[in-house]
Amino acid sequence: NTRDVVLESPTTPVRTRLAAMLLGLLEARDHQLACDLDLDTLLQHQDSTATLPALQHVLNTTAQQLEGLSLSLLLGRSMLAIAPIANLRSALAGVLPLRPPAQAVPEPLNTGTPDASALLHNMADRIGHINDEAVHLAALARGDASPELAAVRTQWQLFVSPTRWAWAPLLGQLGWRAPTLRYALRATLAVAAGYAVSLHLPWASHKYWILTTIVVVMRGNLAQTLQRRDARVAGTLLGCLLVMALLATHPGARTLFMVIALSMGLAHAFALRRYLFTCIFATLAGLLQAHLLLVGVAPTFAIFERLGDTLLGAALAWLFSYVLPAWERSQLPGLVRRSLQAQLQHAKLALELGEPSQSSDLPWRLARREAYDSLSALTMATQRSLAEPDEVRPPLAPLEAVQARSYQLLAQLTAIKSLLLLRRAQLDMAVATPALQEAARQIGLELAVSETEQETPPPTDAPSIAGQPFQPRPDPLLAKDLTPWLLRRLALAGGMARELRQAAVQALQHVA
Repeated sequence: NTRDVVLESPTTPVRTRLAAMLLGLLEARDHQLACDLDLDTLLQHQDSTATLPALQHVLNTTAQQLEGLSLSLLLGRSMLAIAPIANLRSALAGVLPLRPPAQAVPEPLNTGTPDASALLHNMADRIGHINDEAVHLAALARGDASPELAAVRTQWQLFVSPTRWAWAPLLGQLGWRAPTLRYALRATLAVAAGYAVSLHLPWASHKYWILTTIVVVMRGNLAQTLQRRDARVAGTLLGCLLVMALLATHPGARTLFMVIALSMGLAHAFALRRYLFTCIFATLAGLLQAHLLLVGVAPTFAIFERLGDTLLGAALAWLFSYVLPAWERSQLPGLVRRSLQAQLQHAKLALELGEPSQSSDLPWRLARREAYDSLSALTMATQRSLAEPDEVRPPLAPLEAVQARSYQLLAQLTAIKSLLLLRRAQLDMAVATPALQEAARQIGLELAVSETEQETPPPTDAPSIAGQPFQPRPDPLLAKDLTPWLLRRLALAGGMARELRQAAVQALQHVA
């Protein structure tokens, strides 16, 4: 959502600066994910655990300064009032242990026991990159640095969610199994039942309260319906209590009008943020208006009527959620396949070497955006399924494995792409080029899950990246040749792609 707002036609100086800051924040997040990949290995070595607190201090300091920067932006402070973020590269260099002398016999990088000292230096380098991005963010916010967004500025519509209207999505929702059509039929039946119930109630002054409650409570899935139901009932009850407390003070008409105006504003302000607050203030405004209309007759009865209508409407919306349901289980296979396809396209572009003169990484950034979007949709569907009945709830273990392996693979491929973009001169291209091509081929085979595939195929006989000869691990901060680090990342990415495929096949089997 932030991306859609910030990257919407970044033509003005303010929008351009915010767009550059958003892209820098995404880069820092990718470095953070890459750090997480090596943390488990470092925790197993006692020699490295003594240095980790110092790295943690640098990371926490950077995070606190970023939090202060975000607060300054939120409060709308002037550019000169925004504090710069300190460069902590020197603090990182002072806490790292010295590298041991090179071994006489090269140790392969794919043995599963990587050099803890080299990994520690690599993590420190990535934390340094996070701090560099934070320093650059503050410089952009202060106006000390100029944003470089030529690709984003000219092709911003490729980064935001599409808003064009077309007939194809509508026609796709006309099938009997389509969630949108089922929701429309379900809501129609619920509103018809609510109207029939309202005709036989002993009170009939506000029939629309039941229908309004049904409309606002019933959502397209059970999880959101239950959340709305609880918020609607609790908000109405609290609003009734506030009305009774306010009327007990016998306020004047001017006070009541002021409270009504304030309540209406707050009810609309929180509609998309906290629906509970919306219900509280909407109940307060509605009942006070009813009190002004019915003063002297029976003003307290509107409170109990409002509460009764809300309970009836919430109950009907909840019960009709089980009529013509569209459980998340039916949507998950498509979301899993979409995520695999996005991972496949991202891997293809991340491992693409390209020409040295080609500086635009726009296709890779778009592929990374789609990968994160597909994972977000899968995560949200999995979370919504937790509120569904046990009989239709999908198994969580394989779905969680798909999400975890996907984020790990994204982090590894981002680390590889960063190496190709920023430190290509420190790579032996005679070794790196065939390794990248072979890794792209292997990952492509692993992630190509067909519609009817039920089990993981046996591994191919093609040579593996992990079987290539390697040299001793260099220090990523000092070495002139980073090819061994590239080969290690390629081997790890291939293994994660294989684990992602296995998890995806298991998930598809369980939800079928």
